[in-house]
Amino acid sequence: MGKKLLFITTRLFFTTNSGRKLSLYHYCRGLYEKYGYDIYLFTFLEGDQVFEDELKNKPYFIKEVYRASEIGAITKIGNLFFKSLFSKKWPLQCSLYFSRSNVKRIRQLCGEHHFDVVITDMIRTAPYIDGLEGVPVKILDMDDLLSKRYERELAADSDPNFIGQYSKKMSGLANRVMPLLKSAVLTFEIKRLRHAEQYYARLYDHVIFVSDKETKELNSMLRQDKCVTVTTGVDYDYFSEDMPVAKTDHSLSFIGNLEYPPNVDSLKMIVNDVLPYVKAPVKLYVVGKAPDEVRSQFGEQVEFLGMVDDMRPHVKATIIFLSPIAYGSGIKTKILEAMAMGLPVLTNSVGAEGIKITSGVNAIVSDDMKFLAKEIDRLLMDSAECDRIAGEAQRLVKSEYQWNDIWNGFALCGLGE
Repeated sequence: MGKKLLFITTRLFFTTNSGRKLSLYHYCRGLYEKYGYDIYLFTFLEGDQVFEDELKNKPYFIKEVYRASEIGAITKIGNLFFKSLFSKKWPLQCSLYFSRSNVKRIRQLCGEHHFDVVITDMIRTAPYIDGLEGVPVKILDMDDLLSKRYERELAADSDPNFIGQYSKKMSGLANRVMPLLKSAVLTFEIKRLRHAEQYYARLYDHVIFVSDKETKELNSMLRQDKCVTVTTGVDYDYFSEDMPVAKTDHSLSFIGNLEYPPNVDSLKMIVNDVLPYVKAPVKLYVVGKAPDEVRSQFGEQVEFLGMVDDMRPHVKATIIFLSPIAYGSGIKTKILEAMAMGLPVLTNSVGAEGIKITSGVNAIVSDDMKFLAKEIDRLLMDSAECDRIAGEAQRLVKSEYQWNDIWNGFALCGLGE
């Protein structure tokens, strides 16, 4: 009998069109290839995912996929009242993702398969520890400190659609009302997240973060070394592949799914706080899903390329990758991808967080947007400096952020090869 691992996920990740899906995909690949686990999924779906369609892309390293039961309105309302509002215990998202029927199904699967390890994906699935009695190793893959991300979002002048993908599961009326409640909802959620992050970290055997900074932060709060870092990475050979692409003069690039509010707010920050101070006649090329209502907010200085089959030729055709991040936490995969592609990256402290960047050596990092504008003008006039920074960036990614090396972090959770 081989080793068996169940991963309870908040989405199917077979199409890696977001940073989180990319991490989940390669985590599972590494647990299969390097550690020898048969990987089973118990999964929820994002609002636009169709289970049968997603299964068509099931990769070789996934043994079986079980779909979580849809959580009915009555269950959600009951959870919100009795677990979030009155008990002051659960974050709203835990209430929206939890049902006793799914606990029962998880418990049944654990009894049938005798899993050696169960991993839950993000704080919203942490309460499913109720179904994991008898599992030898229980791991909470928290990804990042969501309370910190929401604190930053609350402090920012951010997009009112702050609930992102979950808005696709809500009614039209709820989506119209929710932006009016943004401040109150985020304030409410932050308080419960702070409690839940520590509470559930103590219940699980190990907790995973992508950023060593957040690993150390929660370990300090817990006063024990329970949290470990399994960072995110890139397929270096793929992104660094030499391609015959002609550079476009005075061109900048940005990557982001613009259905995700932080990406919209980051793009607004670039357009409002950086580009007006650039003296050169630059154009910003944006790669990623871009709804019409987002496109209409920006002028001719921004060109939306939309979803593309291969982002590399479009990004490599630009001279500078410009990606200061309005708010967030954890590691930004787009920064690593651009570095691997051989572009000089200009970002801020949020964008560089968790990455072993030395500003001025393998990227330019500053929270002064006018300084970033000056650096754009300087680099556009100095191709040798662009090449130097880009070369150092590639060396950093090659040495520190390839998946085979990143998978070593799972050994810290007791999942030895």
